[in-house]
Amino acid sequence: MLLPDGLKALKRVAKEVGLDLKGAYLNLDGGFDSIANRKCIFNAGMIPNIPENPRNRKPPKRGRKRLFNEAIHALRINPTTSLQCAAQICTCKIASFRS
Repeated sequence: MLLPDGLKALKRVAKEVGLDLKGAYLNLDGGFDSIANRKCIFNAGMIPNIPENPRNRKPPKRGRKRLFNEAIHALRINPTTSLQCAAQICTCKIASFRS
């Protein structure tokens, strides 16, 4: 789980530029879909917007469906606000740590 370090960096950058991240959506790829990552985002006061990763699951997952807004997720492809840009930079940094 590499999200906490990237999330700390995102919060630090947002604080430096004067952005409030409370209630903001954090768009991530399905590869970051985990209970720990979602909990980390919720604890930071943001809303995780991560498509569910079925992980080769055939029967549907039991329990409550995870929050996912496809319209907001589509905006991550073409970020237009500084908050979305910061989230994209954070996501790229996390992805570069993996490889």
